[in-house]
Amino acid sequence: MPPPLACAGAIDFIYSQHHYVNSYPEAVALALNAGTDIDCGTTYPQYLGDAIAAGLTNESMLDASLRRTLTLQFDFGRFDPLASQPYTQIGLDVIDSPAHQQLAFDAATQGMVLLRNDAGVLPLRTGAGVRIAVIGPHGNSTRDLLGSYFESRCPGPADDYDCVPTIYSALTAANAGGTVTLTQGCDMVNASEYNVTAAVAAAQAADIVVLAIGINDQVESEGMDRTTIALPGAQGNLSLAVLAVGKPTVVLLLNGGTLGVDAIAAWPVGSLAIVEVFFPGESGGVAIAAQLTGAVNRWGKLPITMFSLSTPLSTTNFSMTAAPGRSYKYYTGKPLWPFGWGLSYTTFGITGAAALDGGSADGPLTLTRATDRAVYVVTVNNTGSVAGDEVVQVFVSPAAPRRLGYPVPGSNDTAALQVLVGFERVTLSPGQSTTVTFNVTASTFADVDGNGDRVLRNGAYRLFASTGPQRHVVDVAVALPEGALVLRRNPLRGLGGGSPARHV
Repeated sequence: MPPPLACAGAIDFIYSQHHYVNSYPEAVALALNAGTDIDCGTTYPQYLGDAIAAGLTNESMLDASLRRTLTLQFDFGRFDPLASQPYTQIGLDVIDSPAHQQLAFDAATQGMVLLRNDAGVLPLRTGAGVRIAVIGPHGNSTRDLLGSYFESRCPGPADDYDCVPTIYSALTAANAGGTVTLTQGCDMVNASEYNVTAAVAAAQAADIVVLAIGINDQVESEGMDRTTIALPGAQGNLSLAVLAVGKPTVVLLLNGGTLGVDAIAAWPVGSLAIVEVFFPGESGGVAIAAQLTGAVNRWGKLPITMFSLSTPLSTTNFSMTAAPGRSYKYYTGKPLWPFGWGLSYTTFGITGAAALDGGSADGPLTLTRATDRAVYVVTVNNTGSVAGDEVVQVFVSPAAPRRLGYPVPGSNDTAALQVLVGFERVTLSPGQSTTVTFNVTASTFADVDGNGDRVLRNGAYRLFASTGPQRHVVDVAVALPEGALVLRRNPLRGLGGGSPARHV
């Protein structure tokens, strides 16, 4: 594993921007003691000496950090002759190689999430006479498909992205014999640049509408945060006007952070599909066309919670557990779509069995030692009519919501409602089944207390496998004779960077 890395102003900002501590020496000590080995900025070299002199950290911590970074460099041959270093032998022929193109395509298809699919909308029918209208500010995007933090993609000038296939061009190629039109409808952010008449006319003239909306780095980027999760500009109004036409419509959401698309999500069931595309990369346009037309069926699951616009999330208080809670771990409300949600063109069934090592029971499990290990075997079956991928996720949760008996600074002292502890993707043909094995230890059921220590506590828990729409549950009891055990001490509570397990 590479050492933790803090880039540019990250450590500087602990003091100068976030005001989490009262000085630069405190900031560098905090980062070093927590295990951050590399600072891309200048804060470490400027203030580590002061931090050591003030007793906020020590040379042993610095030595351990240096040892980790140098070990990694030695392992990778950093100090060996150039001719013997494998990374110097990579030729230019690997750039944009077929293997890398396939990887970009696979990443894009597997990263998309099918949020909703009314009967008959997806996969799209294509071919002779089929009229598809691509509408929205992302319909002809090139650079915006790449998201952020990327180098030049196409031959020529650094700002040339003409070689990146757009959603419009990819659907045109996929709809051979039919027609595909392009109408922007509105600007990404400027609400005054809005032509609903043209968009509605395009939808009326089509058999199928693909509405490509979302955000880009004009809305959200490094150093520029959003103050709302609403669609920017006139995109919300454009979406409702197009949906009101009544044609089968696929809404593509292109974004990094969550979008509050309440009105779209609440549209009556009948002729709507919604796909979370995120920023799909250089092969995103082609991957979208392949996925929408059913050439592939490799959907993923939501790695975020899709919050409603009505969710009262503070823009100044980022406590994860303060009501109503942030992320899938703590949110107690009803999101538009939950973390881990995702559909497919086929259907899957899951069953499971869990047992301590050497056992065979289907639960409940009882863990009496911190060293106890178990296996959770989940069987997945493709019960539909087409081949496809399923992503099996495994979570742990307390058997019932509970208040913890210790203070968590800035929070409402609420334990996590659920925690993802494993996942695996499988590809199955119709009628095919497979098993996925997840290793479970007692520490899987530990949580972090108000001191920042990772603690395994007695109590009732649930271990469950989920496909989004379905789940299989195993009851687990932790019954340690000692009652509770600290498995890992918070390294920020001392300069030693951890301690052996202790009883509490």
